[in-house]
Amino acid sequence: MINRDLIVIGASIGGIETISRLLGQLPKDFPAAIMVVQHISPGREHRLAELFGRSCALPVIEAQDSQVIQVGCVYVAPPDLHLLVVGDHLRVGRGPRENRSRPAIDPLFRSAAACGRNRVIGVILTGSLDDGASGLDDVHQCGGVTVVEDPQSAIHPGMAIAAMRATLVDHVVPIEAMGRLLEELVREPAPPAPAVPAQIAMEASMTERALDPAGQNDNMVRTEEMGQLTPYTCPDCGGPLWQMGGQERFRCHVGHAYSVDSLLCEQDSQLEFALWAAVRSLEARHKMLENLALSDERRGPVHASRYREDGLESQEYARRIRELLMRFSRQ
Repeated sequence: MINRDLIVIGASIGGIETISRLLGQLPKDFPAAIMVVQHISPGREHRLAELFGRSCALPVIEAQDSQVIQVGCVYVAPPDLHLLVVGDHLRVGRGPRENRSRPAIDPLFRSAAACGRNRVIGVILTGSLDDGASGLDDVHQCGGVTVVEDPQSAIHPGMAIAAMRATLVDHVVPIEAMGRLLEELVREPAPPAPAVPAQIAMEASMTERALDPAGQNDNMVRTEEMGQLTPYTCPDCGGPLWQMGGQERFRCHVGHAYSVDSLLCEQDSQLEFALWAAVRSLEARHKMLENLALSDERRGPVHASRYREDGLESQEYARRIRELLMRFSRQ
């Protein structure tokens, strides 16, 4: 008899508190391995495993590459590293970002679905945007169980709502009831496992190879085979984007991946950066032309006047872009 012994959990904003509350509900004889991705900034030191371990009866450790998965352990993705399930072990590495995140939820869920199929329980908790929505659908397509935190009680409901729109969700529960639900699910026999859809298997393989520099050429070929080339470019590397198998998801040949929402957010960020850079350049040009006008007055008013006119024109362009940026930030 096969039981559901692989649980993958994804969270973003508000997740540290929520994951701690969930793990605190699990008994020390919990018969499943748990893998956790919490979106977190890579810029400063974090001790997520230590933090989660304070409320959890199970051992909580930071995942390491090639680590053998053991039932009854909680594995936490390290900051700025993806976490994957490959066979009976973990892969950890600094592959391309997905949905603007590293670690990202989709790669973990996708890899677990492809390997564990009917043994997997996918759990989406609090967070914004939609990382994890596609991965939870992969879990569903491969015969796993899908669980989402009730958006009405989540600290940030965005990820839960996105997941519920993306796939069939088996259970929608508040965090207070989720531990009991997971105990019931892991002790039930799993139904027969369906075949892994070709696209999920291929994309899981691509993600794994993206952690290995020797696999980059193979990644490029596989990506081109999986979807339709679009006129869009990857915000991370500038390469072309392919639309994945008719879905509203996009990948470039080196492995960066986006949902529609994450792609739009990244484009917004890059556009804002470019506009502020234009403001800086125009204001610097205005100051330079003003200084040239002051120093050139001795050559006559014609030169000084021309510099001042050009400088005022640059100043006006900078003002208009600033005004545009203020409207942009309020949307």
